[in-house]
Amino acid sequence: MLVGAVVGFGIVAFVLRRFTSVDPLWVLIGVALAYSLRSAYYKRKLAADPTYALPKCGCGGIVNDRTEVVLRSTYSSMLGVSNAAAGAFLYVALLVSVLLDLRGVATGLAALAVIGSGYLGYVMVVRISALCPTCVTIAGLNLLILWQLLV
Repeated sequence: MLVGAVVGFGIVAFVLRRFTSVDPLWVLIGVALAYSLRSAYYKRKLAADPTYALPKCGCGGIVNDRTEVVLRSTYSSMLGVSNAAAGAFLYVALLVSVLLDLRGVATGLAALAVIGSGYLGYVMVVRISALCPTCVTIAGLNLLILWQLLV
């Protein structure tokens, strides 16, 4: 799943850089922010209504989508702040640092995002025993964002 996200969004980044004037960094950060905001929204809905069920996309191969299990787990927040909301804040800070051309700050934030995704991936697999495709996609986006900042 992670490899698919990296390859898929990597191709998008390559096409944007090669054939348009759009900086793929903006697109990758924007998509990661959108995914984080959607996860934060779902986390809030699940907290407000214990009977709420996340909508399923019906996509082929997503039979192991355990996003709801991951978002309901105690590991989905830290110090009362959902990981998704913290991620959204991080991506806004990343956008601002890129806008202000603070490459060192942006690279540090991207590295923090990669480390955080690595830890949360470990938690999903080892502690929760459930995979969230959105979380894995965000981890792939984090790798690509860091790569874009380093090259």
